[in-house]
Amino acid sequence: MTESIPASFYVAKNARRSIYPYNWLFRIDRDGSSAFYLAGSEVAIVYGGNTYSPFPIGVTGLDVDGESTLPTPQVIVSNVTREVAVELETGNVIDRTCQIYLYSAQAGTAIDKGSWRIVRVVANLQAATFSLAQYGLLDVQVPSIRQERGRCPYVYGGDECLYQTSLPNLIAATSPNFDPTTCDLTLNGANGCRAHGSNEVANGKPKLHPDRFGGFPGIPKGPARV
Repeated sequence: MTESIPASFYVAKNARRSIYPYNWLFRIDRDGSSAFYLAGSEVAIVYGGNTYSPFPIGVTGLDVDGESTLPTPQVIVSNVTREVAVELETGNVIDRTCQIYLYSAQAGTAIDKGSWRIVRVVANLQAATFSLAQYGLLDVQVPSIRQERGRCPYVYGGDECLYQTSLPNLIAATSPNFDPTTCDLTLNGANGCRAHGSNEVANGKPKLHPDRFGGFPGIPKGPARV
């Protein structure tokens, strides 16, 4: 994850003397319309038009290596006064998105440490530990495209299939289970792609099928294949 570091951050970092600390800012979206803002600071911090309330927090696990490993950060928030426990009990934390910033009071700006999803929270009387992930599982379609050896993903008669669904059934004698109004989306089934190709030939049309079959019959068979 590439970070955009403002020039003022470099100036603050290289200053010969500075009394200004770096502070973590932590924003959690409650319901899409409201959020609560925490700052690992002794005083409130105003950033991006929002006021981050002073609260004992710490952030770990934001290290980035050279092997494209996604960080697995944790945010530790004090729970001594029970504010966090109240949010947990009302269901306003788990699966919510959150934002982490590293703020420099001297630079007057912050480094964006990314948007995250809260996937787990463990709380005791002293602190609550938020485990974060880059993506929520339900936000990702896995896989985005499924490759199957024996089934066609195309819409019957659509732009990828190109079968003329208005063709009459002229192969009923040899293929009693053939129905030109539909397709079972298989390659060799009784109402599959090859059968539709035979009906194209019987109607004097170019034989587009099974060449238009959208499956991947070259995928090896096996217990882990479909």
